[in-house]
This record gives sequence, C-alpha cells and structure tokens, in this order.
Amino acid sequence: MTSRLVSTALAALLLMSCTPPTDNVMVSFVARFDGEPVSCQSQPHAVTDLRFYLSDITLISREGKLAPVDLDVDERWQSSAVAMIDLEDGANACTNGTADTYAAVRGTAAKGDYSGLAFTVGVPFELNHQDPLAADAPLGDPDMHWHWRGGYKFIRAGVTDGERTFWLHLGSTGCEGTIQNITGCSAPNRMHVEFPDFDVANDRVAIDVSTLLALAVDEGVTSCSSGPAEAACEATFTALGINTNAAQRLFQVESQP
Repeated sequence: MTSRLVSTALAALLLMSCTPPTDNVMVSFVARFDGEPVSCQSQPHAVTDLRFYLSDITLISREGKLAPVDLDVDERWQSSAVAMIDLEDGANACTNGTADTYAAVRGTAAKGDYSGLAFTVGVPFELNHQDPLAADAPLGDPDMHWHWRGGYKFIRAGVTDGERTFWLHLGSTGCEGTIQNITGCSAPNRMHVEFPDFDVANDRVAIDVSTLLALAVDEGVTSCSSGPAEAACEATFTALGINTNAAQRLFQVESQP
C-alpha cells in the first residue's frame, strides 16, 4: 500500500472515530377521534383533511438535555429542516386530498437515554416565505401554501360527523412584504408541542380531531383560517396552545400496540 493510500485510510479512520454514535429515530403519527381510529372513510366521524408540517424535532433525555433529530432527506416528504405528515388519502370525505400518505418522521439522533419528545408544527421563518413553485420537497406542494398570506399552511385539518363540520388552516398572519421578501409577521402562529414522557421505541403521536369538532359543538364555530380578526380562532388557538398559557389539546401520546 502506498503512503498516500495509508494516509487516506488513517484519515478515514480518524474521522470515523471522531463522529459521535447515532441511533435511527422514527416517530409515528395516527389520526384519532376520542381515542378511536378515524380516517377519510370512517363513520360517523371522518377527517376531511389532515396534513401538517413539522420542524425542530427534538428528543429529551431524562436529565433534560436536548438532542435534535437530523431528518432523513427524500424527494417527497422530508428535507433536512422540515417534514410533512399526510394522514388523508383523498378518498370519500377527503375530496381536496391526495392518494399518497406519510405517517412517520424518520431521522437520526445522538445515542442517549431519552424520555421525551418536542417538535414545532410549522415551517421556520427563513423557509416559510419562499416561492412554493421553486421550493424543494416537501415545500413544493401548492395545496399547502397560502399565496395571499405569503407563507405556508402549517396545518390543513378538517373533521365531520355528517352534520357538523370544522376545518382549520393554520399559518402565519400579519406578514409584511411579498413572497420571498417578507420582513416579519405579527402573528407567527407556530405551535410548540412537548411531551415530557414519550418513549420513542414504544409510543406514537395521536392527533385527536375530536378536539376540533368540539369547537363546532361547544363554541358554535365551523372554521379558523388564522386571521387575527376571526373570533372563531380564539377558541381554536386555545385548543392549540397558541397565544395562551393553556396546554395544547390536539396532539397526544399513545402507546403502540
């Protein structure tokens, strides 16, 4: 072996020895209505849409240390900064949806003893106001973009019981400027979710859409599109834990069978 090959091999070994060990991470998401499975086809309760963006996904150790999850990059659902979860399949009640679904975030994190999970429902500011027609996946989906607000819909969700319906489009509002030239938003509306007790190997995240339909029943509202002038969004944002000290009620921990 030549000296150059020896040097290259030694450099590779040194680099490998300096790289911290990592574990594969997969966090699964499921749709629920009062704890029961719900889908575009279920009866009497059905989702009419259920898509959302996730960022800043983090594992929490028993000592409270944070370990960011480095997202796997693919050509459809995940970039290094954002993942899109899609729990609708475009059938039956989901008339505005698509056939493709994606129900788990995949990545890697430093090896450790983790007991908690945190994530943001939303797109980071520096990515939120780009042109979706020129954006990389998963931000190239025009259905998930609000052209008139200059940013993305962080959540598209809807639920019905056959008589009452509720739908939610969550995103930043009060944004100044135009697409690719937004200087700031008075209402960022990103949703922070944290579970102090979450076992990545055995738990998953349930999205309980009964929380949304309850707004139609208890509050008499049928939609929220994040506008600060919408009275309907006050109760909705309380349920989402936005602009309030109350804990969010939409996302819950569920043990996998």
